[in-house]
Amino acid sequence: MNPLTNNFPVNTPGDSAVMVLLVDDQPMIGEAVRRALADDPSIDFHFCSDPHQAIALAIQIKPTVILQDLVMPGADGLSLVREYRANPATRDLPIIVLSTKEDPAVKSAAFGAGANDYLVKLPDAIELIARVRYHSRSYLALLQRDEAYRALRESQQQLLETNLVLQRLMNSDGLTGLSNRRHFDEYLEMEWRRSQREQVQLSILLIDVDHFKAYNDTFGHVQGDEALRQVAGQT
Repeated sequence: MNPLTNNFPVNTPGDSAVMVLLVDDQPMIGEAVRRALADDPSIDFHFCSDPHQAIALAIQIKPTVILQDLVMPGADGLSLVREYRANPATRDLPIIVLSTKEDPAVKSAAFGAGANDYLVKLPDAIELIARVRYHSRSYLALLQRDEAYRALRESQQQLLETNLVLQRLMNSDGLTGLSNRRHFDEYLEMEWRRSQREQVQLSILLIDVDHFKAYNDTFGHVQGDEALRQVAGQT
């Protein structure tokens, strides 16, 4: 039997907000959990009996909560929880540990490994559904928050880039690309204050284009503009 596609009937995937992945080596437990969750048709259920395939399946189906058995042949449930947390694709997934023991030490170890919740199997269907939906809602809210933050950061970056472009346009001459009179006045005032504050000299260099009026009158404004752009490119 393929652990990724066990022959348990599952709810049809669709717009379900809750997707559960159960990792347990016992198909009987898988069927019992499936039946318990079937009371809520909005829950999509998947079962994996091979713990070595659990992370790959979680990455594939993107569950909103994982039900993880602690004791399985050839695998340690706590180590698997740590592997979920170490993998960037699964590190934030809610994990509910299922155990046969109501043992404070085992519970402490489970939470220390990174589990979000602990249930003694098999829990009552009402409690199981309530906890599954609670952790799923929390996880989906986290995803929505992260997406909102990402969109906000992108918007802020776009706004910053737009403002920088506008600032350059406001301070630049449209023909030559050089700083315009407005930028010159602002920069001159800033440098004047700095020279006064630091008691240093301030120099201004004025450059004129020789015979430009005659050139412009002879060859026209288009050639005159091109001449100004070439001169500006040499500064």
